[in-house]
Amino acid sequence: MAGLWLTPSVPSAAVAAAAPNGAAPHVVTPQDAAPQVAEPPKAAGWTVVVGGAAEPWPGSVVTPDRPGMLWRRELTRHMQERGYFFARIDSLDRALRTVWMHPGDAARIGRLSWSGMEGLGGEGLGEDGIGGEALGGDAFGGALAPDVQPADTLTQALLDHLVAASLRVLTERGFLNARVGIASIQPGPGGFDVHIEAEPGRATTIDGIQFQGDTRSNERFIRQMTGIEAGTPAAGMDLDALRRRAQQTPGVGRAGRPFFEVTSDSTARIVVPVEPLPPGQFDLVVGVLPATDNRSSTLVGGGHISLLNAFGAGRTMDMQLDRRPGQVSAARVLVSDPAVVNLPITARVGFDGLQQDSTFSNRTWSAGLGYRFDEQVSLGVRLAREVTRPGQGGLAEGIARSDATLWGVEITFRRIDNELQPHRGVTFTSLIERGDRRAATVSRMERLTGRVRGFVPVAERSTLVVGGDAALVRGENLDASQLVRFGGAQSLRGYDEDRFLVDTALRSVTEWRFAFETVSYAFAFVDVGYVAREETGLAEVFPGAGLGMVVETGAGLMNLSYAINKEDALTNGRIHVGLSFAL
Repeated sequence: MAGLWLTPSVPSAAVAAAAPNGAAPHVVTPQDAAPQVAEPPKAAGWTVVVGGAAEPWPGSVVTPDRPGMLWRRELTRHMQERGYFFARIDSLDRALRTVWMHPGDAARIGRLSWSGMEGLGGEGLGEDGIGGEALGGDAFGGALAPDVQPADTLTQALLDHLVAASLRVLTERGFLNARVGIASIQPGPGGFDVHIEAEPGRATTIDGIQFQGDTRSNERFIRQMTGIEAGTPAAGMDLDALRRRAQQTPGVGRAGRPFFEVTSDSTARIVVPVEPLPPGQFDLVVGVLPATDNRSSTLVGGGHISLLNAFGAGRTMDMQLDRRPGQVSAARVLVSDPAVVNLPITARVGFDGLQQDSTFSNRTWSAGLGYRFDEQVSLGVRLAREVTRPGQGGLAEGIARSDATLWGVEITFRRIDNELQPHRGVTFTSLIERGDRRAATVSRMERLTGRVRGFVPVAERSTLVVGGDAALVRGENLDASQLVRFGGAQSLRGYDEDRFLVDTALRSVTEWRFAFETVSYAFAFVDVGYVAREETGLAEVFPGAGLGMVVETGAGLMNLSYAINKEDALTNGRIHVGLSFAL
């Protein structure tokens, strides 16, 4: 995309013709100016007095200290760019380091006209586009420059604005090779008439899209996620929406502003600058739980490995293993493909397992499909098969052998500016499941899980994170294998992992973050949890608070946090240390 940028040049004949009534211009001498302004300071800098008003010397203009006449030409041109076509230098006082100038009358716009844009109809341009006749009255400037009004001062900045506005209209209509320039500036009865000439060229089509900086994603996958196909017209392309779609593409950490790269006189490629996520990541989290009357200090933790954008097609695989208090172990595996059969459909298959010593084991197999309506919203369905088998200890506690089949609906909304460290945006996800649980009898079971986060910028480097979590389960004769496990670094900070076994768990989150590097930040948080269990009558609020930081090191990200609760002393908090290694 190219444009011809011209500075107005007014011939001497035009200047003479535009002088009011042929009157000789008034000359301001140093003696005339002295009574009107204070004496300029006798300093190293120069001052220019324009029409009796002292101004600092323009930074882009050489001073009279330089030999020759260059300073005169540059100073005169500077005033012409400000709209004073008739400006001239009256006198120079090197002792006072001052130049006196007479600006003359400011040049005003009389009429605007365009050529070369006939037939380019569209919104705001009419069916026939913009023709050669000047626009005037209420339509002055038309759709190209509605903010330009008659008698506006004719400056270089205004001419640049007219050229840029014309180019913008042409590129929005798909003419990426258009050229625009100021064809003429002529004196007229109401000021200077400006004529803008355009050469639209041929309408452009898109022949491809590229994620600049991403060497793994293949072009077919990129087209699927962005919706850009070869032959798509460039006209009306919404680059902001395209950036959001690129931001939500698996494997992309951050997407910049897309731009067109012209490949021929009628084709162009869309280039999206991106910061890709690493192809894999291993997370190790270790927590220290303080000693209580029933136990000594305990280590808890787990490992999590993620493989991202496998084979350049956005496929992911997550594997997680946790060790929790009370001889509880949990495992999770999730595999997903974001573009099944070249459609905006995501397929997921997962496994969740939980083993509590000899009490019981719980295993869940799940499969689901999700449809992406756009880069922000997706709707999915899920089928889960859950199997619970009690051990010797579980039989003594009344945990029954059971099987459950649950159907669910999942809604996801995600719009954030940066996957690595969000500064602005909203994320929301919810899953509603319902089905039959078969134990000694068949009973209905329902589950609801939800999570929402809002990221609000409060300063250049500060972000306020607000949100909440919800987990509810309803059914008859629920036992420990079906209840919600709540508490710990991933749910209610400040409390032991799986501290609460309940049928209702809610949490509000308020967190302040201060970023001191690209992905490094310090944070302080307040969590307020509400837990309830109908069988025992429990219904209580449990607040937690703490602080921490995420620091990027040579080995990866390190996460350190310290959290307290309402029950223990400040020195008896929960410490969690996490390390993330890029693979």
